Amino acid sequence: MKNNLIFVIASILGCVSCTTSLLDIVQKTEHASFVIYMYDEFGSPNGSGSGFFIEEEGIGITNYHVLNKSVKAIIKTSDEAEYEIDSVLYASSQKDLLVFSIKNEQQKKFSTLKIAKSNPLKGTRVFCISSPRGYESSVSDGIISSYRQNNEIVQITAPVSPGSSGSPIMDESGKVFAVTSFKRNDAENLNFGVVINKEVIAQLDKDEFKKNNPKFNRKNFIVLNIPDERKSTMVLNAIELSNTVTTLYMTYTNLQLLSGESHLWCKFGEKFFIEDKETQQKYYLTSSTLSTSKKEAESIKLTKSIRFKVFFPAIKKDLKNIDVIWEREIPSFTSLTARFDSFTDIDLEHYKKPLSIDKNRYLRDYALWSATKNGNFAESLQQLQSVINVNPSDALTLNALGVISYQMDNNSDALDYFTEAIDKNPIDVLGYLNRARVYSFQKRYDNAIKDISSAINLVPDQPDYYYYRARAYWSTDEYAKAKADLDKGLASGDDFKEDPHFYEFRAYVNIKLNNLADAQNDVRLAYKYSKDTEMDERLKKLYDKL
Repeated sequence: MKNNLIFVIASILGCVSCTTSLLDIVQKTEHASFVIYMYDEFGSPNGSGSGFFIEEEGIGITNYHVLNKSVKAIIKTSDEAEYEIDSVLYASSQKDLLVFSIKNEQQKKFSTLKIAKSNPLKGTRVFCISSPRGYESSVSDGIISSYRQNNEIVQITAPVSPGSSGSPIMDESGKVFAVTSFKRNDAENLNFGVVINKEVIAQLDKDEFKKNNPKFNRKNFIVLNIPDERKSTMVLNAIELSNTVTTLYMTYTNLQLLSGESHLWCKFGEKFFIEDKETQQKYYLTSSTLSTSKKEAESIKLTKSIRFKVFFPAIKKDLKNIDVIWEREIPSFTSLTARFDSFTDIDLEHYKKPLSIDKNRYLRDYALWSATKNGNFAESLQQLQSVINVNPSDALTLNALGVISYQMDNNSDALDYFTEAIDKNPIDVLGYLNRARVYSFQKRYDNAIKDISSAINLVPDQPDYYYYRARAYWSTDEYAKAKADLDKGLASGDDFKEDPHFYEFRAYVNIKLNNLADAQNDVRLAYKYSKDTEMDERLKKLYDKL
């Protein structure tokens, strides 16, 4: 009995010793690990990965696939410091390994991890420090299940998630013997890492990554990721200044229920320009990857995104502060309206400095692009909900969740998301307009009118908002108010002055008000601007009745 008691006490002390050892190892090693945030060829967020230092001057290691197809990348260490990746020193796509240096202008010395001289045995306990889904410096543990492919790959039970790639897999002494690389999604606990040692690192190629990624860290490519002034779904991702051309990289996401399907094209000339704020010189659009014709416009369905480039003359002067202005046409029900996408007072000197991460915005932009790209609504909801869990008041994410819910015929959740967006951001015009669409679908037109009125109070110079409200007033038989809004929409700009559908609708409103002479005039104007034979026939019949 006494011997058994001694054995139990020894076992407990042994477990405590193991736990303390692991805690000590984590505290010593986590300062050498970091999260990596990448930007794609448009300068837009491209996901996150993990890595760790192997030399104190700032030489790090990660997977090849983490930085592949990126143009910029920044690391964030456990003490919240940020450093832009400078250059890739050695790499191998086959081994999925990459060694890089950082911009370490202060010549700081970093904590490093030691490479193990031999591989732990199968069944040995191992642990990782990574940043799964952007959750920085997360510790996980497990055991070695097996070695594969001539001992070049290790199979482990320690959990692996997106963002874990590039993290160190360490033995019980805290030395690295592998780098987390991939997992099998069709099974449980099938997680894998690339075995590393000094010989493996010495075999990496100094030129492979540069050959495959010539745009990485290219000069005069400035990451911006600025939403337009109306906080809509048009984003200026980056500007590139070369000796032959100036290029803007842009993304548009359709999250506007009232507009439905959007169409996008660029007109040459003075509708799209970059202005140097110091000299007031303007540089006008010369070409675009978008169509320049309305007939061949890009069609963007709800919850979809489109990325495009627009080109301007080469700007030889060193730009410091600029405006980017685009007067474009967008569909509003059956009409086309003008919209200015303005990106003003862009301090390029600020953006030329080493990159800095706004984590919430980065994760939002990446989740939004991923959600609108893959077409999987259930997965999209999950991705965007993870952003809301971190930043619960983000209006754009809430609107995206609402639009996706609406498309999944879940109007109740859609209303909740739009309402939450409005409650937490009372100036969120997109939220009011989106909620108005749901109310209209539910035939709750009074509520729709209130929301559109809120949007008009916030942005009174948008003719299409008056058109939206006129349609809602029509549904409540308030024809005088509908007529007043249509007149305001026409007086607010040139958007509807040659729109046959606008005049046809106003003709029906005038008929309801018994303004027959005005109705006849509207029919004549609609016929004048119509280019549709079916519409022409319809207008002739209507005119004959009048």
